[in-house]
Amino acid sequence: MIADIIVDVPLMQTDQPYSYAIPSEFEGIVEKGMRVHVPFGKGNRLIQGIVVGVSDKKEKTGLKEVVEVLDYRPVLNEEQLALADQMRHTVFAYKISILKAMLPSLLNSSYDKILYPTDQLSETDRLAIFGSKTSLHFSSLDVQEQAKMMRLARSDKLNIEYKASDKKHVKFESWYSISLDKLIAFAPSNRALKQQALKKFLLENTKEGLLKNLRKSFSAPVVKFFIEKGILEIEEREVDRAQDYFNQVIKSHSLELNFQQAQAVEAITKQIGKESHPFLLEGVTGSGKTEVYLQVIEEALKRGKTAIMLVPEISLTPQVTNRFIARFGNQVAILHSGLSEGEKYDQWRKIEQGQAKVVVGARSAIFAPLKNIGAIMIDEEHEASYKQDSSPRYHARDVAILRARYNHAVLVLGSATPSLESRARASRGVYQFLELTQRANPLAKIPPVEVVDFRDYIGQQEASNFTPVLVEAIRERLEKKNKLY
Repeated sequence: MIADIIVDVPLMQTDQPYSYAIPSEFEGIVEKGMRVHVPFGKGNRLIQGIVVGVSDKKEKTGLKEVVEVLDYRPVLNEEQLALADQMRHTVFAYKISILKAMLPSLLNSSYDKILYPTDQLSETDRLAIFGSKTSLHFSSLDVQEQAKMMRLARSDKLNIEYKASDKKHVKFESWYSISLDKLIAFAPSNRALKQQALKKFLLENTKEGLLKNLRKSFSAPVVKFFIEKGILEIEEREVDRAQDYFNQVIKSHSLELNFQQAQAVEAITKQIGKESHPFLLEGVTGSGKTEVYLQVIEEALKRGKTAIMLVPEISLTPQVTNRFIARFGNQVAILHSGLSEGEKYDQWRKIEQGQAKVVVGARSAIFAPLKNIGAIMIDEEHEASYKQDSSPRYHARDVAILRARYNHAVLVLGSATPSLESRARASRGVYQFLELTQRANPLAKIPPVEVVDFRDYIGQQEASNFTPVLVEAIRERLEKKNKLY
């Protein structure tokens, strides 16, 4: 078998797939969208590549072989590979640069894979592979053993987690559970007072708990003794480093829409799952565009689809993300520059594994590995921050159009002040135009704005940057204990 691979060398001369022979050990394992290590160039240095095609053609003589398969399932899906092909002709970037932009940066680091047994692995295989260990480094195995481990992982008998050499990919916490039979049968000697104290504590607290909390109350040697005796069983559990964003957010429900909002939601949701032109939703400040987004996304989820919500980086505040989390709970994944590399990776895995159905984020969230997308929303679509300044130089709106077309999803561009090009497209019928002229809260009023000419107060200012009118207004607000922004 032959694999077509784009190598991680972003040059004009290498911007093409290279053919590599798939060793017999990896046949049936290598798939499109996986990362691999391959020898490249005259020196045969090992570099990372991404598989963009697999065929069972007769192997050409002299082909170099794939050295290592880095994933047990594809990290790029069919849509993302097709998207890269379309983008390379419009953003004028190398294909490998586009593909890497779709992946979290930790997947571009040096790394190893850690193997963990699952409940489906037989005791005989567990002992043969792991012995007395609880995990195994993939890099310590030869090619035949690696191929065997990959097959076991594909049949859910092994869990494989990536671990970077300089950064952790997945964060774990050690949890203990108690083997009551062994605990009751264990009889510490009269002089082993600390062992007696731990046994008493465990008999009174039989629920599982964090190992680090147990070590705060009892010394490490005593805890280790109980682990070696099999009284305490240790399990490594993954920690979601972005979970703090979801804690203490109170669940909310759909709000009642006014006539214009209801019309907009109806018009948009009718097109979910169909080929349609993008919608330009122009709404005055406070017209309730966000509630329209939320209800369109809610309808997409009811139909078994997923959704992307893009917000400018400067607007992506906790108040904005909390509104989506309050409505959709743990179905939400967050992607923005404020997250650490580990948090971004955890959120990406949450999306890739199908646990997240709604992605809320800034520009790069348009590449989220969601499948079966039903709705894509771009708020404040006029913002310049949706355009990437470094390679690959893409505009999130243009990528959204491609993804919406591929998935037959609705694309909604929202703004109180649409960009000139979007307004022009709407006037020509390229975009469907929807307008919200009423404020969602009819009692709310836009505060009056007074324009003051600085030239009228030259020489009269107490402070050089403030007119007497502004200074007086500030003084009044401070006397009333109001806040100033």
